[in-house]
Amino acid sequence: MPMTILIVEDDPGLAELIKEKIESCGFATACAYSGEEAMEWLTQYTPYLLVLDYSLPGMNARDFIANLEKANLPLPPFIVSTGQGDEKIAVEMMKLGARDYVLKDSHFLEMLPEAIRKVGREIENETRLSLAEAALSKSDEIFNQFLLHSPIYVFFKDAEIRSIKLSKNFETFLGKPMPELIGKNMEELFPSDFAYKIVADDKKILHEGKVISIEENFNGKNYSTIKFPFQTSDKTQYIAGFTIDITERKKQEIEREKLQAQLSQSQKMESVGRLAGGVAHDFNNMLGVILGHTEIAIEQTSPSNPLFTALKEIQKAAQRSADLTRQLLAFARKQTVIPKVLDLNETVA
Repeated sequence: MPMTILIVEDDPGLAELIKEKIESCGFATACAYSGEEAMEWLTQYTPYLLVLDYSLPGMNARDFIANLEKANLPLPPFIVSTGQGDEKIAVEMMKLGARDYVLKDSHFLEMLPEAIRKVGREIENETRLSLAEAALSKSDEIFNQFLLHSPIYVFFKDAEIRSIKLSKNFETFLGKPMPELIGKNMEELFPSDFAYKIVADDKKILHEGKVISIEENFNGKNYSTIKFPFQTSDKTQYIAGFTIDITERKKQEIEREKLQAQLSQSQKMESVGRLAGGVAHDFNNMLGVILGHTEIAIEQTSPSNPLFTALKEIQKAAQRSADLTRQLLAFARKQTVIPKVLDLNETVA
């Protein structure tokens, strides 16, 4: 749909010529033959451009603009046309917002389309700029909301390693309001030793142009930080990054390591138990043979024989060994532990 240009001209014949010329350039037109008629039209529609005759019945262009302001009606972009070649009028109209000033002479209808095209280019440039500014403003708003509500610590620094943007949570982190944080160097924000390390890392990033990931300890808490360099279109260098509190994660890792160590120890003990069980089982078999043969030898030996006492000692030692073997088997879960009452005098003897 073509854009509409409102022609405000009290001469109907000239208005028709202007209309034909403008429409030949691809625009739609509307005509008003007085200031009052133009104001009435502007209460209902918004034109792309006004071609405004300076001298109208009962008012001039200056009065028309004042009346629009009184009626709280917006003043569209406009070109002033006049039969008076007065520079003072031209200057006055330009101060009031006129985009151009066209003299009604023999070249008027030839000059008007070029003036309209020139103003059209200005309007298009202004529209693009306005849209770009609106987009930038929206982008800034989104980014500022991100910094305001970010649960992680976000930072931007210049090449002098001074903070230029920080997430809101840095106020709590450093115990200062944002105006006291922005524009400060690291020595002004952190203890000297910690600041020295930050500056060393940042200088390395700027020099090597690489991303780095580090873990830090500050005020008894553990943090993971990723930093990276970047440049704007004018080659200005900056550092950006974010920091995450990993204190709880570290505690969980330590707890996991403890549990893993306990599990490893338990597995070792289980292995020892299996080994002990195997040895005890074989040893128990050998003790059975020893006890059996010892019992046969005792039955065949007279108590008066000096060997009888030696055989009895062998039998006691083998029996004690068998008791120990049963304990090893119990430890190795090869045998159920059955508690029993012992006579310590008899056991010791």
